[in-house]
Amino acid sequence: MFWKNFRELCDGRKLSPNAVAKALRLSSGSVTAWKNGVMPRATALRKIADYFGVSVADLIEEKKPAENIPILRGVDKLNADQLKIVQKIIDSLIDP
Repeated sequence: MFWKNFRELCDGRKLSPNAVAKALRLSSGSVTAWKNGVMPRATALRKIADYFGVSVADLIEEKKPAENIPILRGVDKLNADQLKIVQKIIDSLIDP
């Protein structure tokens, strides 16, 4: 689960996992291990969580489908223009 969540966070910032690891002074070998299912050490998890402004739990736990989160019900029915607006709002909250 970590790799999928980490990848999504990287993609959301248009960064490669290796670029994030380099910024955090973690090895590219660690990135390869994570991709192959190895869980990062606690210190690495904390660095990554702090970098993205999320909790460690957000990195390692399976995300609930949108339909199980009341505020997100119906998100899959949004059209492309609506999704772009939602993404701009989210981006403005993340990177003020």
